[in-house]
Amino acid sequence: MTLRPATPRLFLRLLGGFAVYGDNGDVALPISAQRVVAYLALQDRPVQRRRLAGVLWPDTTEDRAAASLRSALWRTRRLAPLIGDDPSNLALRSSVDVDARRLKHHPEGAMLAWITSNRGGVTFDLELLPDWYDDWVVAERERFRQTVLRRLNELVPLLVSRGRPEEAVDIGRHAVQLEPLSETSQRSLITAYLAAGDRAAALRQFHECATVLRQELALEPSEATIALVRHLLGRTPAAS
Repeated sequence: MTLRPATPRLFLRLLGGFAVYGDNGDVALPISAQRVVAYLALQDRPVQRRRLAGVLWPDTTEDRAAASLRSALWRTRRLAPLIGDDPSNLALRSSVDVDARRLKHHPEGAMLAWITSNRGGVTFDLELLPDWYDDWVVAERERFRQTVLRRLNELVPLLVSRGRPEEAVDIGRHAVQLEPLSETSQRSLITAYLAAGDRAAALRQFHECATVLRQELALEPSEATIALVRHLLGRTPAAS
């Protein structure tokens, strides 16, 4: 029996910037190939060639877009086994480990693993492809941000209920980093601080919340946010 060589493990990073690396080191893809790989990595199902070409090369003719896609696919497959073999319905291989997918579909495991590997209060970038400005990237970035923000805000009270407030604080910090103007995220972090017994940090976070809302949106904290701190700290906080 002939044994087929094992496919090398490949990891795709989309958070904080694009990178591909694996058992044999980094994989340097040209920019056109990067965009094909990134787009496919963010889809939940295979993408038809014609649609993919139109999304990635919208300002050219259909024939030129198709040619550009053929070239990008050839370059990608020559450098690394990232894309499946179906020539009509394109998809990233399921064996490729994508950080954005892990965070989207398994937020607890992904976040706690990253926090464990970044001890000492170090934060990591949760922004999707921050230096890319294509229309499709901007739309995917906002969609991804909203999904992850919702998952993180669900995770904080879950960890608190499990008696793990320190981890809830770490998650809450990243949620606020992702969207400082989200009062839901701010309240989650305040609640986590209180569960961890850090009343001073909770009150400080409330004041930071009030400041950013006032400066960016000309709004005051909602009654729900004020009531949370008033009730748990036994005082009426000044919102200044």
